[in-house]
Amino acid sequence: MKAIRRIFADRTGGTAIEYALVAALISAAGLTAFQTIGGELKLTYANLVERLHTTNASS
Repeated sequence: MKAIRRIFADRTGGTAIEYALVAALISAAGLTAFQTIGGELKLTYANLVERLHTTNASS
């Protein structure tokens, strides 16, 4: 019975778990942001390439 109480009283791994959860949340937020920014950059570069082709065709 003392061993079971000792296991439930042990709090040493709690901090590591908390840090892992925070890191996972930050990673998820970063991935979402990068996906959004990536899509916008793709559109921006596509517009730039189209304008360059239009400008070169006019010259």
